[in-house]
Amino acid sequence: MFLVNIIFILLVSFLLLSDLIFIKIINQSNILTIITAFGGALSGALGAYKLQIYKENKKEEKQKISSLNKAFFILLRQMNSMIMYKVDLEKVETENPIMRAFYLPPWKTNPYHDLKFNFEELSFILDTKDVNLLHELFLVQESFEQAIETINQRTIYFINKVNPEIELKNLNNKKFTIEELKIKIDINKIDGLISATDSIYTHVYNTYKQLEDIEIKLFNFAKLQYPKHKFIQIEK
Repeated sequence: MFLVNIIFILLVSFLLLSDLIFIKIINQSNILTIITAFGGALSGALGAYKLQIYKENKKEEKQKISSLNKAFFILLRQMNSMIMYKVDLEKVETENPIMRAFYLPPWKTNPYHDLKFNFEELSFILDTKDVNLLHELFLVQESFEQAIETINQRTIYFINKVNPEIELKNLNNKKFTIEELKIKIDINKIDGLISATDSIYTHVYNTYKQLEDIEIKLFNFAKLQYPKHKFIQIEK
């Protein structure tokens, strides 16, 4: 809009000067007055244009920094959720696959619907040299959602398929051996629970590693783009 105003001023000034020359009333005083008026108008318009551009750039920068901090906050919460699951997984990690499948309790997970990156807000990354960073964030988001889905699927399987047999065979709230399990529990259900438990280990551990890696990359990117600004950091 300011650029249009400048062009308009130039055109008006040019037409005015042409008219004055045409009717031969121009003199030295007229020229000085026109030049002074023209210069003042042009200087004012350029100054206002530069100020508007500066304000727009600062506003855009503020929005980008805010979007990056939102992404760090999402990463923090996703990592915290994976850490919570890792703690329980590590307690029975060294057990026999059958025993750890039964010792690991079914988890009730949160929906985590709000733990999603706003890729539209982060699309400005595509205008930088780190264009792949946005795709990596997308892959991490998919990995996190898959980990949560794997946990939920195992919980459903445990509650609906395995737990009824545990209660039926009076195995709940007591220590049991592998041999006892093989005798009293359907082998297909045992295999199903082992497979579901192994999937949790794979997805949770891999997702946590991906989150750690992308947090470092995103922080380095943020500090490279805006070295004077502070960003949320995740304590290790």
